[in-house]
Amino acid sequence: MTHLLPPIASKSAHPKGVGYVIAMEGSKLMAALSQPEDTGEGGAPLEGLQIGTIIKSPSRRGFVFGLVTALSMREGGVDRARDEYRIAKIDLLGEAMVGENGRLRFQRGVSIYPSLWAPIHVASNEDLSQIYARPHEPCIRIGTIQQDSSIPAYMLVDKLLGMHFAVLGTTGTGKSCALALLLRTILKTFPHGRILLLDPHNEYAAAFPDQAEQLNTGNITLPYWLFSSDELRGILIDPRSETCEQETTALYDAVLFARQKYHADSDYPTGALTIDAPVPYQMRDVIQHLNERAGSLDRPDGAAPFLRLKERILHIKGDPRYHFIFPPFKIEDTMAAILSRLMRLPVDSKPITVLNLSGVPSEIVDVVVSVIGRLVFDFAVWSASAGSPPILLVCEEAHRYLPRDPLAGFGPTRQLFSRIAQEGRKYGIGLGLVTQRPSLISETILSQCNTLIALRMSNDADQDVIRKAVPEAAFGLMGALPALKRQEAIVSGEGVTLPMRIRFADLPDALRPCSETRPFSEEWKHDSWNTDLVHDVVRMWRLQNRKG
Repeated sequence: MTHLLPPIASKSAHPKGVGYVIAMEGSKLMAALSQPEDTGEGGAPLEGLQIGTIIKSPSRRGFVFGLVTALSMREGGVDRARDEYRIAKIDLLGEAMVGENGRLRFQRGVSIYPSLWAPIHVASNEDLSQIYARPHEPCIRIGTIQQDSSIPAYMLVDKLLGMHFAVLGTTGTGKSCALALLLRTILKTFPHGRILLLDPHNEYAAAFPDQAEQLNTGNITLPYWLFSSDELRGILIDPRSETCEQETTALYDAVLFARQKYHADSDYPTGALTIDAPVPYQMRDVIQHLNERAGSLDRPDGAAPFLRLKERILHIKGDPRYHFIFPPFKIEDTMAAILSRLMRLPVDSKPITVLNLSGVPSEIVDVVVSVIGRLVFDFAVWSASAGSPPILLVCEEAHRYLPRDPLAGFGPTRQLFSRIAQEGRKYGIGLGLVTQRPSLISETILSQCNTLIALRMSNDADQDVIRKAVPEAAFGLMGALPALKRQEAIVSGEGVTLPMRIRFADLPDALRPCSETRPFSEEWKHDSWNTDLVHDVVRMWRLQNRKG
């Protein structure tokens, strides 16, 4: 990626800078700073040099640009006559080299370094405008750069989505608003996109009132026959049970029997139907098979695993919280309709599906996320030859079901998303992860996110994870993580031409996710609750129905 800069002037025309190069190593410079009173006419005062300032220094064929990452005064620095006591550490970002037309072209990376004693200048607004100019690739404007609020900040759409991204930030830093702004801006430019957003707290319905298909456990069915054997086991079998292994074997045998029995008279060759083939079957056939196996055993204790599994199935089938998985009505083959609704095929003026997971029983949220992710991935694999359009899968609160600890959470979910992270782009699946605790998320999966959007982060462990994940050119920017204001972020990776500190554009109040902290100081000024409201809540609680 290159940008044209104004024609180069002679070195004699450059004003005296704020310092000069005294050391170079790899992609880093060290500069000694001049006294403010010594900068001379046209020089820049040191007050203009701060952490995050972009500087430039002349090289043999143009300029190198860098980012100030540290300022210090060496021991003895009270002697104001010695420049070398005042030190700036600089990470190099790129260079502007003279082209055939005599103009400078800015590009990432540095091939020709400045010499020792080369002057250091603070980059002008014109320099910044060229460095952060609108790319020639498809892009979106998401805000402005922190150094100059008049200069737009752009992100590269294809690399942002195709190479995965992560939005990271402590609660209250504007993380949900940043995601909503990002997705709305993308869909404004590309209205026929397809986005599936997993929303564990029902935050995002308000952010996409006119663009989203709003789904929840009350208006969508994910029938049990769509579940793989491992996913069904995650719902029906307690891994702490002493008979867990026997129950698992019994379940797998019964499910395979039920699938093949249901399709005995269909055009599906029953011998080709595996235990994980997503075809309908009757749960009563599973229970029948368990009864027959239990009755065929001579020893009563040997029948215990079959009977325990049967009782668990009957218990869950009768629980209204699970009706979206075990519907009380007749089983039908609705797989195509479910896929079309989840993945917006066709878009039909609603390019985003917001799947509200707040009504899913907490003990099976990981399993449901596994089912959704697997349906998206398998559909992309099987439709690759048909040219299915790409889809973006966004996971809010990703640390909950993609934990770093391999023994935490539902193992198949973690394995599936690891595969999506590594192979998804081959099949047109983009992955977006959102979390306030990057130190708790799978390191393997996070490392596959090639664009990081980091908002304020105060926890040391979380900061360390981010520093390890960013490219070297952005490492110096990460020192500002604890000091970022609300709506500010450090963006680095493939989705931007250069690492940058930005301020996100404002999102209208009416389109903000419902993730704001309740205002205690306002709500405690009046008393709006009464006994009737308490009774309503109790009723909803007992019925497990937020609509009463």
